[in-house]
Amino acid sequence: QYKRTVLISQIIGKSGSLLAGINSNYGDVAQIDTASLSLSSVSSICDTFQGNSNGDEPKKLTSNVANA
Repeated sequence: QYKRTVLISQIIGKSGSLLAGINSNYGDVAQIDTASLSLSSVSSICDTFQGNSNGDEPKKLTSNVANA
């Protein structure tokens, strides 16, 4: 596994549970321009997870916490 970086802007999101998810233990970064988003019924903008290398679903660490 390795660090991944994503920039999210100008998105329309409707009726979703999650916009972005990152594995904090791998150093992933999601930069999200919230001023340019149009969201309706989206539960979380970004969640952090504990990634693994065995193919299992990662453990959720935080939900919708800025700079987690």
